[in-house]
Amino acid sequence: TPHGIIDTPNFVAVGTNGTLKALDNAMVSSLGLQLMFCNTYHLLLQPGPEVIEKGGGIHRFINRNLPIITDSGGFQVFSLAYGSVADELKSKGTKKQGGSVIKITPDGVHFRSYRDGRKVLLTPETSVAAQKAIGADIIIPFDELPPYHISEEGLKKSLDRTHDWEKRSLEAHLKDPRGQAMYAVIHGGVDDALREKSCHFLKNLPFDGFAIGG
Repeated sequence: TPHGIIDTPNFVAVGTNGTLKALDNAMVSSLGLQLMFCNTYHLLLQPGPEVIEKGGGIHRFINRNLPIITDSGGFQVFSLAYGSVADELKSKGTKKQGGSVIKITPDGVHFRSYRDGRKVLLTPETSVAAQKAIGADIIIPFDELPPYHISEEGLKKSLDRTHDWEKRSLEAHLKDPRGQAMYAVIHGGVDDALREKSCHFLKNLPFDGFAIGG
């Protein structure tokens, strides 16, 4: 990557808002971490990709010269709406969680910011644009995290929508690569056939690597 080599397998530290909680830079350096994960959803809402870009990108913004990967923001949008699998199981899949998602369309997801209540539209294109501004070494295409309690037909529709979003994300990325790598996300829930379908679809697209989604 532009900011160093990542040996595999490896441990990826999660710095949700660009920092590792309770650890200063000296401690992080002493641990020998090679890759850190930052959340596009949270950085999108605060301080905003444009602020990070003005600060010279995420590496200069947080003063860390190591490889960074960002997600698309999709996981947080949907997980805040549905809750965790445990939440779903406790409520038997009937209770609405969070209520942050307003509307899901073929274009993207309309949701409400948990910080100030403003309405936000996240699409494959805006997700990629945010990750470009943030400046991570590895970025992720926009995808949908389906709830654990979902019908077979609903899961199929979710997968088709995710594949469309991932393809659009890749197209947006390739117009302005900036030295970043984009990893596809394999989906399909707990359905083996849909997982296989997702693998076959994504392997034929020029992604740089693959991640396993929910």
